[in-house]
Amino acid sequence: MGKNSLFFNMAGIWYVPNLEVQHEGYITIKKNRLYLILHTANTFEGQPLSDSFNVVHNNYPIIVGNSRHGKCTLYKCRWAGCEPIGKEMHKLKYEVQFVFLNAVVENENDLLVKSADFQFSNLSSWYDGYKSMSRVSPYTGTFIGDREMRPDTRNSQKIVKVTDNINFVFIDSFPQRLEPGGNEIALTFQKYLRIEFVNPVSFDTLISEAIYFSELLSTCFFSQASFSLLATTFIDKVYSHFGKDIYNRVESSMTYNYSINHGKPITDNLLSSNSMLISRWKFEETEMNNIIRKWFENRKYSKVYDYFIDSHKWSINSWYYVSDVMFNNRFLNMVQGIEGYYNLSCNVAIDNNSFNSKKQEIIDAIKPNNPELAIWADDIIKPPTLNLKKKLEHLLEQFKPQISLRFGNHIVMKNFILKAVKYRNHLSHSVHKETYQGEELSTLFLAIQYLLALCILKSLNVDNFEKTMKENIKLNDAANEIVAYVNKNHAKYSQ
Repeated sequence: MGKNSLFFNMAGIWYVPNLEVQHEGYITIKKNRLYLILHTANTFEGQPLSDSFNVVHNNYPIIVGNSRHGKCTLYKCRWAGCEPIGKEMHKLKYEVQFVFLNAVVENENDLLVKSADFQFSNLSSWYDGYKSMSRVSPYTGTFIGDREMRPDTRNSQKIVKVTDNINFVFIDSFPQRLEPGGNEIALTFQKYLRIEFVNPVSFDTLISEAIYFSELLSTCFFSQASFSLLATTFIDKVYSHFGKDIYNRVESSMTYNYSINHGKPITDNLLSSNSMLISRWKFEETEMNNIIRKWFENRKYSKVYDYFIDSHKWSINSWYYVSDVMFNNRFLNMVQGIEGYYNLSCNVAIDNNSFNSKKQEIIDAIKPNNPELAIWADDIIKPPTLNLKKKLEHLLEQFKPQISLRFGNHIVMKNFILKAVKYRNHLSHSVHKETYQGEELSTLFLAIQYLLALCILKSLNVDNFEKTMKENIKLNDAANEIVAYVNKNHAKYSQ
């Protein structure tokens, strides 16, 4: 039975914990969203739906059901509409974020997770590199040189300790299926990720960790990585022994959700080495594991990473489109990302001795005649901080070898990138007549994006990252476009 057919037939009795009213209803899918549909005359609180002026429609963290497929828990249920269907009966609808089959949890705080299985887009190409060539389509025959790559069809697992509380288990699975006609057995390949927790966490924390990992993939893919949650293993807290909680594992619950990936299938396409910023094509497995660990260690950089990811989002409903206002705002966001990286990783201290001395002279001069003003001055006069120009100059000096190697004349590139200060100030304070700023800002956008990529690789302790960037199609094309523009306007930036 397919996934959709399960829900179209998932009818049962539904109730909200701690409320006595039960309703008959069913789960359905509409436009890649899960809905619980109830045919009833009353709310779960017992209010008559016919009294439309006084009835209160509530959202529920949990609704529990008992269907012919077994018991299940609906998590994060939002009221989505009510309409009369005859006499006093109404069609009451709730949008459901998650469905946990074979699991009954009546308290949101009891949704404690020990592990969960996920499917992430293009995970094998990213983590396996060249090995994925023989796995995505194992029967087509893949050659490297004159050697045919045949798949190792044994299911396997690799465990990576990510943090003190998180382990990643990369699972290679080769499920069998019967070919049409029934004469041949075909093997397909799928790579899964199981996220395990040493100490159980809330379900919301689980989803946050999965999203955070997907952002690493999005950074590497230059596009939004998608994922789906397949199964969740919940635990029950049994008792406390010498001050330590002892837990009892329950059966893994098949989990359904359509909102994370909008109901779209998760693809595991074969991505080439030069289409990803970081991948197993270029790095050893131990290096990949270290990058994953560093990513989770670098949560303080999450906004910096988010700005970079957002700078590659140009599609709206599958159409590639961006207005001048959107473009300008993304440029400003990337500049914020550059400043954020500097503040977190560099933050060169300014010698404030002379400033503090002069500040004290001012306070001492004011205090005898106006003590209150002296207190105000002491609070309001702050030491100087580095402005954007100084921060960019520091980063350009830090990455001077990489910039000089890729772009040639470092002085010319420095003068060009420092134009970001002018545009940041003008766009922030609306000191411009038109939203379209011309070719210079369009090229400067690519340069700031390139610099931000350097910062991200540096934050992940990537070695030889100038080579990594040069081998990437997207960044290499951007660099070529920057060089062409700067060379065309060489006199403007050489002074």
